Amino acid sequence: MTTKRGNISISGSGRATGGLYEAIKISGSGRIEGAVEAETVTISGAGAIEGDLKAKNVKISGSGKVAGSADVGEMRISGSGKILGDVRGDSLHASGSCHVQGSVRVGELSTSGSVQVGQDVHAQSARFLGFAHVGGQVEVERFYASGAFHVEKLLSADVVEIRLWGRCSAGEIGGGKIDIRKGEARWWFLRWFRGSEHLETDSIEADEIYLEATTAKTVRGKRVTIGPECRIERVEYSESLQINPKSAVKEQVRI
Repeated sequence: MTTKRGNISISGSGRATGGLYEAIKISGSGRIEGAVEAETVTISGAGAIEGDLKAKNVKISGSGKVAGSADVGEMRISGSGKILGDVRGDSLHASGSCHVQGSVRVGELSTSGSVQVGQDVHAQSARFLGFAHVGGQVEVERFYASGAFHVEKLLSADVVEIRLWGRCSAGEIGGGKIDIRKGEARWWFLRWFRGSEHLETDSIEADEIYLEATTAKTVRGKRVTIGPECRIERVEYSESLQINPKSAVKEQVRI
């Protein structure tokens, strides 16, 4: 039976060996050499874990790096966090800068700063405020974005709600209900990205669709409303279709 080693606290500059601990606290410049399992991990300075991390509660308010994967109950990042592997757990909240080179599989994902995920995102709910880049697909029950994002592959959710105040794109978008509108940009976006509120995708498919400021090759749904500033090559609908005069649709097909 493995015995816990107690606590680690680094407030200056130091290093410790990985293992099983109750609590780990780094408030200076510290490094844990090897994989770590702990109840709580708190990094408020510059901390690095040179291996996999398993913990119930992780808080990073400084600069934190995990060289492996993170298996967590709750992870909160309000500074700068970098995970070289995957993130798995109940929730991931990032209000600073978060970079996950692998995939993210959590119950709840919310960001209000800048987030990069190298591979896929799987969650019950995903909420992106600010900048987001996902190198794979996003598969969630509910997706909300207000800002600028890029999803390389499929964005799939029962409910997709997007408020555009930056340039957005996705390979494809699918769901039950999709609502894409121009949002009211924050002052810093008005300064740097005024007029760039637009979404581009190959295809959009859902039962109920409302679009603004969207460019797509194909839009397919039961009830489709094309709002202003859209450029759509082909719309396929089964129940109803409305097109704003400020938008362009090349082909309309009732199926």
